[in-house]
Amino acid sequence: MQVVVPNQLAAAVLLAQSDAVGHESRWFAIAMRGVLDVRFVPAPAPLGRVSIAIARHHRHDGDPVHACLRDRLREIADEVRSAPARAA
Repeated sequence: MQVVVPNQLAAAVLLAQSDAVGHESRWFAIAMRGVLDVRFVPAPAPLGRVSIAIARHHRHDGDPVHACLRDRLREIADEVRSAPARAA
């Protein structure tokens, strides 16, 4: 069975209410520790890199708040890309 959810929190809640298995990022697992009745364990093998994308409507191109958000997301993505890989 495969389930698609809109975000990591929805996935974690689904996992907490079932016997399903999923994968989450390390930072999210740390944040959810003790919040949900879910056991987080390291992946048995390297999972590789994950691509994250943003979708937006062109009507927001001139909006300064959206421009600021896009710029900040671009900065964060650049920081993540340039960070050295961490051991699992």
